[in-house]
Formats: sequence, structure tokens, C-alpha cells
Amino acid sequence: MGVDFLRRVAKSFDRALDKQAVELRTPTLFTHGIKNSQRSALASLDGDISVNTGEQLFVRLLNAELVAQKGTLVVGVFRSPPDNFSDVVKQSGGICIGEVKTMHPFSRTAEVSLCE
Repeated sequence: MGVDFLRRVAKSFDRALDKQAVELRTPTLFTHGIKNSQRSALASLDGDISVNTGEQLFVRLLNAELVAQKGTLVVGVFRSPPDNFSDVVKQSGGICIGEVKTMHPFSRTAEVSLCE
């Protein structure tokens, strides 16, 4: 009446993974991937405003035009962004976070890429 008996009378079970239960528990509400798209565009800077490389800006759809904002101040305008760049911004509710990759001081432009 030891371990042998317990093993003999115990019910056997099979391990299984319920894929639908795992899928329900996977968070998907705020996740979206930017797949195979142009993720950077050139913004023309306004006035005396300067931005630094690595600085984060808001990329926003404002009056049917893409603009770069630092807080509430519009710092630049995307004159001719790629179509898929503007589509990504539209799909994310009209606003994304972008990062300044390169600053061109003579032409007063900055290359801004979208963050994931």
C-alpha cells in the first residue's frame, strides 16, 4: 500500500495546450506592427526652431497635412511624405511618436522616423 498502489489507481491524464485560450489571453488591443513600410520622412523645419538628433517628436495629421510637434508647438511640416508613411499615421489614430534621426542645419530639414 505504497507508491505502487497510488500509481495504479490514479487516473492518467494527457497534457494539452488550448490554443484558443492562449489566443484570448494574448493582448492585442494596443499592439500594432508597422510592417514593410517606409518608416522615415523628411520634415521642413519652421523658423528658428531647432531639434536635436535622437529627440522624440509627435508626428500628427493636422488639417490634412502631416506635421511634427514638440509638445504643443509645431516644429516642422512633411511636404511630400511617402504614402505608406502617412497611412501608418492615419491607421494609428492620426498621431504617432517619431524620432529625429538626422538634422540638416543648412537646408533646415530633419529626417524623422516612426517609433514602434
